[in-house]
Amino acid sequence: MVTTRSIFHYNAEALSDEREYAKIVSFIDLILHRDVPLYREIANKAQRLKDLIISLEGFIEANTSVVCPQCIRVCCINKHGYYELEDLIYLRTLRQPLPLHDFGLSETSPCQFLRKQGCSLERFIRPFRCNWYFCVPLIEHMQGSRGRDYRDFNSKLQEAIEVRRNLINDFKLASDII
Repeated sequence: MVTTRSIFHYNAEALSDEREYAKIVSFIDLILHRDVPLYREIANKAQRLKDLIISLEGFIEANTSVVCPQCIRVCCINKHGYYELEDLIYLRTLRQPLPLHDFGLSETSPCQFLRKQGCSLERFIRPFRCNWYFCVPLIEHMQGSRGRDYRDFNSKLQEAIEVRRNLINDFKLASDII
């Protein structure tokens, strides 16, 4: 049984198991659909995180569209395409439908959401690690961007990390209240 205490002890492997994944999503929904005093704050933080991710889309796409097609080693593999607990809390707070995963695929195969033109998921619903993993060639390319664009990117990225951390901390507080 999933409980408030146990939910934060799940590891990535548990979230790649279809039954455990469903239990965790149900528990998160249970917490969020109750009259939790912190819900409005949690929802505002989730919306702010979504807005930040969307605001960074152009800069990231401008760089990945140059670097990623030339890469011979695909970074986007199934193992990294599963959500972490924090991703599920964020997405369910937004009341975002979750994409259907094929839990039977090999972890080392290319990600099930990867297409010729890149990821088929909108950036704001991708797992956090997918949005914020940057290989060395991509980082070097980004650093070669206009100074102001790169500084703006870094500033918003740091804010996104902080907003996400606060969102999760508020969810923990809300789940302890219940």
